[in-house]
Amino acid sequence: MVKEHFRVTGKITKLLGREALSNDFEALQEILRNCHDADALSATVNFDFSKAKTIRIIEEKGDGMTYDEIVDNFLVIGTYAKQPKLASDIRKTKRLKRTMIGKKGVGRFALEKLGHSVKLVSKPINSRKKFTFEIDWDQFEGKSTTVDQIGITIKEDTRSSSKDSGLEIEIRNLRSDWDKEMITEFTEKIKSLVLPKQLQPRNAFNLFCESTFHGIPKTQIIPELHKRSFYTLHAKLRENKIIVECKKTGRNYITK
Repeated sequence: MVKEHFRVTGKITKLLGREALSNDFEALQEILRNCHDADALSATVNFDFSKAKTIRIIEEKGDGMTYDEIVDNFLVIGTYAKQPKLASDIRKTKRLKRTMIGKKGVGRFALEKLGHSVKLVSKPINSRKKFTFEIDWDQFEGKSTTVDQIGITIKEDTRSSSKDSGLEIEIRNLRSDWDKEMITEFTEKIKSLVLPKQLQPRNAFNLFCESTFHGIPKTQIIPELHKRSFYTLHAKLRENKIIVECKKTGRNYITK
């Protein structure tokens, strides 16, 4: 008796990318969550429309990926790489012990949601190697195409320094028209990924955004502390009394 096997068509990339993620904001946020989880000190999102519509993400001093991690983790759908030993365990990053905030296995398909193709340059930490590969998501569109039929070439080079670890991501031929209003809305949404300056620990994760084409200089994304609070206290001095009023953020005073 001949045993048959499941086969996965290239449509899975669309199902896990464009159709699973609700919008471009969610997709780009997920990529930045992965930068946070790679213990990067910062990530810069550059909307570069000078020649073609491209989003470049530069992750600084992150873990990067070795050749084996690209092959055995990034290119494996449904990997157990970030799975905690117990379901109740909190996932922590390797070096800085940050609480991980990325959704398992979603980041690579967030790239599919945003553009027709992507180029990644991985610079693994404590190494002078550099690995470059490209993915053309349109190649997976054929009805008879299975994911294992699309070859991905990984090029290995030597970089000048081991200190510039992390990822460089270039999302090309964007599916959406990112105008200035959309970029501004996005910068407001990603404030939830970083802490206000007053609460940042040492080696905190920082975000930057820029778009020269839209007149947006490189700007650090920093949420204001009072906008992250649940309550505010207002004190008034009246003769020999101090009156303190508690106000729920955005609502009327609730107590004195």
